[in-house]
Amino acid sequence: MFDDDDDDNIGDITPVNDIGARMDSVASPGETKLAADNAMPSGVKDPPVQGKGEESQQKHSWSTIQDRLRTSVVSIMINRPTAFEESCATFSYATGFVVDSEQGLIMSNRHVMGTGPSFHKAVFFGNQEVFLQPTYYDPVHDFAFFRYNPSELQDVEPKAIRLAPEKARSGLEFRIVGNTSNEKMSVHQGELSQLDRNPPVYDGSYSDFNTFYFQASSNSKGGSSGSPVVDIEGDAVAINCGAKHISSNVYLLPLERAAYALGYVKRGLVPPRGTLQTVFKHVNHTEIGRLGLSPDMACSEGVNIKETTGMLKIEKILPDGPASNVLSVGDILISVNSKPVPGFLELSETIDASVDKELGMRVFRKGQFYNHRVSVGNIYDITPSKLVRIGGTHLCNISYQQAVKWSAPIYGVTITHDSNGFIPHSSYGRCGIIYAANGKPTPNVDALMDILRDAGQDKPVVFKTKNHRDLRDEAVFVARHPPVAEPNIVYTRSPATGIWSIEPYSGMSATAGAGAGAGASGPRSFSPELEPEQPHGEMVAAVPKRADTFVSRRGSQMFVQAVSNSAVSIVACPITPADGQYSRISNGTGVIVDRRQGIVLCSTDVVKNPTCNVWITFAGLVCIEAKLAYTHPLYPISFLKYKPEQLFSNCGVDIGSYAVIDEIGIGSQTCQDGTSDTPLSVGTSVTVVLGAAGENIEIISSTVDGRRILSTKTCGACVNPRYFNTNVFFVSPEPSPASSKLGIVYSCDGSLCGIWVRLPHCIHSKNHPPFVGLDVSLVRSALAALQLDRSDVGSAHILDAEFAPVTLDTAHVFGAGNAHIKEVLRTTSAHERQMFKVDKTLHKREQTGSDSLEVGDVVLTIDGQLATRIGELACIYGRSSVALTVVRDMKEIPLAIETVPLSGISTRRVVCWAGMVMQEPHEAALEKANRVPSKVFMFRAVGGSPVYSKGHEWNVFITEIDDQPIKTLDDMVEVARRLKSSDAETFNTRVASNEAFSSGKMPGCDAKIHSVTLAGEDNVYSIRTNDHYFPAWQIRRGPLADDDWLWEAL
Repeated sequence: MFDDDDDDNIGDITPVNDIGARMDSVASPGETKLAADNAMPSGVKDPPVQGKGEESQQKHSWSTIQDRLRTSVVSIMINRPTAFEESCATFSYATGFVVDSEQGLIMSNRHVMGTGPSFHKAVFFGNQEVFLQPTYYDPVHDFAFFRYNPSELQDVEPKAIRLAPEKARSGLEFRIVGNTSNEKMSVHQGELSQLDRNPPVYDGSYSDFNTFYFQASSNSKGGSSGSPVVDIEGDAVAINCGAKHISSNVYLLPLERAAYALGYVKRGLVPPRGTLQTVFKHVNHTEIGRLGLSPDMACSEGVNIKETTGMLKIEKILPDGPASNVLSVGDILISVNSKPVPGFLELSETIDASVDKELGMRVFRKGQFYNHRVSVGNIYDITPSKLVRIGGTHLCNISYQQAVKWSAPIYGVTITHDSNGFIPHSSYGRCGIIYAANGKPTPNVDALMDILRDAGQDKPVVFKTKNHRDLRDEAVFVARHPPVAEPNIVYTRSPATGIWSIEPYSGMSATAGAGAGAGASGPRSFSPELEPEQPHGEMVAAVPKRADTFVSRRGSQMFVQAVSNSAVSIVACPITPADGQYSRISNGTGVIVDRRQGIVLCSTDVVKNPTCNVWITFAGLVCIEAKLAYTHPLYPISFLKYKPEQLFSNCGVDIGSYAVIDEIGIGSQTCQDGTSDTPLSVGTSVTVVLGAAGENIEIISSTVDGRRILSTKTCGACVNPRYFNTNVFFVSPEPSPASSKLGIVYSCDGSLCGIWVRLPHCIHSKNHPPFVGLDVSLVRSALAALQLDRSDVGSAHILDAEFAPVTLDTAHVFGAGNAHIKEVLRTTSAHERQMFKVDKTLHKREQTGSDSLEVGDVVLTIDGQLATRIGELACIYGRSSVALTVVRDMKEIPLAIETVPLSGISTRRVVCWAGMVMQEPHEAALEKANRVPSKVFMFRAVGGSPVYSKGHEWNVFITEIDDQPIKTLDDMVEVARRLKSSDAETFNTRVASNEAFSSGKMPGCDAKIHSVTLAGEDNVYSIRTNDHYFPAWQIRRGPLADDDWLWEAL
């Protein structure tokens, strides 16, 4: 559902582009360009024609071509709701043309229709829209037929364009009538030149084969895919498929096989299509001679060299296919069933007429002629018609197209899309090939579904996969179903309509979440009765300044054992890209800080997203589920919670006999447990221990080198508002640790004094993420509240400002008095002799009569205390307001400032309707917004969804639906339920039963949307919802740390 391949043009979520643009062809290496411009598609030379078309030109004129075809050529809007094969969920435009007005048949390209779940509209002349059924697509060639209901058209009587493949000839003047760049009725002229070129090789997921293509020079571009190529009489001689824009070449598909298929489609039948699972290439006679077949030898076999331009050579044979043990790559085809085969057309006609039969094939190989019998398979048997979604991952059979592209056998299941981490350890990601699961072969998706169903619920599965880019590259890994994910379903294509039905799949179902309030059982009996303190510590870094600090062998061993016993490995898989974060899998390390209650400390960079499925691995022996319990709103630390009882029940061995699982003792407010409350100061000698159990442990002897603020803002490439730590005091390590793992900071006497964490960073940034040290006292306050199961963990408040340090001299210039400067000099050490000014005000919130900070204010005191440490200004615990003394405009003024409360997990609910994924506005959105008109913030549009197709940007506030105010997510849920179609289930039942019906209209309704951008601009537009492919849902979580996420259909 969510894909970050283009982040932040998200995934699946990509900008609205014309589909023809992605079909730009690129010449394949060593591609033979044939010089015979007057060759017919069959490979037979066309004799010169004198005066051909003169009579037609007297009756017709190119100036009237638009008027004649105006009602016949349509714009097609394509919505792909899910990934399939190698395509992703998206929306685009293309072209089609009516070939039967009585039955409502429209011809376009195969790559326009797509081979997976999709829904389409055709826009006729006068902007009349009709819904389309994706009736038939050719399994190989680039043509397809849609069906519409003629009765849905009003005041438009489209005229069918006749398919006339026999009229194609070299030098024929033509017009491409389409919708280039979605501009209706764009007309491009040209002349047919090369008629027997091999199919172009596109840089996308689809390329045609085993057919001739026409080539011509024209300027058609994206959006014109599927356009008719018409002569002066208005007959179609070819269909536009792709282009190479750098040379203004267009590639046109001849229509012989399309006319053949259309005859069956008109009768409601599926055209017979055979396959040898073999790719042929047309080679000119000169090259044939170089391959060993001399002209005399060819003529002796009945090849008419004078009337043909070349012969067919076998280019590729799929392993385990009908011809794999019979024919060989490089074979030159002489005849089939004793008949000469001069080109692709004759070969296709013979194969399609021989499904489930044998062909007699005579080939030339290594100087000899051979006769072989080859069985013809049914191409529809290897055409995927089922797609299963398990844990957010989409799986289907390997297709003929993919097998040809990868030179792979048609065996196995391909990973078409992975959004929620069902296969988190797959290094191949999309399009990896699964060929075994739990030790059993998976030749197809049905076999895999049976294995997963037998495996039971919530059990890990061992997959064996191959890299589609290199079939010799294999991997074996364990996959676990996410605790929270979209429902597992099976899509099945209906042959009658081309629409895909949706049925539930019971295999590997996730255990139902506990729901809101599940953890509201009060404090646990063994939790210490602690109240959170009000720390004034701050973030520092232990900088490896020199390596000569002595650490005894006994001390080093103690540090290593302590970290190793408490360290865990973490994998986090987002459910949604909430809070502006990415939907990519992340991993890292953490340390156990309370093994009785199951609390783990980690960097926020590991679990960035509040809507995450999390797994943690202990001692490399057992992996169990965890949940994000708390993320510090200011500092880059997060706490995870797991169920300690699962630690032993989920493991097949007695881990207590092999590993010690302990905790890092930071839970006490005193130093009796070996921790130190003294903030790390410049010059302090420390030891940083980094690593995890089963991995190399890194020990660095360091000295705290300094304290200064780092600006950790996003780079300019980020589009989504994403929170980054502000007011962070740290220093970069020189040299930095070699590992990128969480570490523990010990003082020279062996006491634990800090945590080493990595700051969240922007993936677009070219700089490495910085590491910072955190005073242990800051960690302890949040941990104490977690141990008490409090919903207001940490009670953190902030000032609405970002601060920057200034020297005392600069502060004096701003207006700080001499008495204050002297007080700072008297009470602080040399490295703390600084003050702070407001560099930026952050949030746009309504004030309730209190004062406010302004950019340039220099803070002198906070609640009567000197403000010389950033920790005193950055994070304020338990106070709704503070008293500040600031210097503004050269004057000292007192201010009463309201603080802003921040939640450890601000996002506890996500709602999706019509592809609009919404939450309450998070901190980064509030900071970036000019105004906040509602509490419904759309942070993402699902690829291929109704709202995605409108092309409007996300990161907007939704204020109205159908002129009704939307203020909260509850309002949005009420709208989703009210506008839900009552026909959705009936429609799906009809599709599943393969019932034929006339219209492609899907259950849904028209809705009017009013949104406001972060810049404060209003947008009003309409959408058509689709309750079949895009049903509404929500996930929500209760207020306590133990509450689970719960998925709910609306």
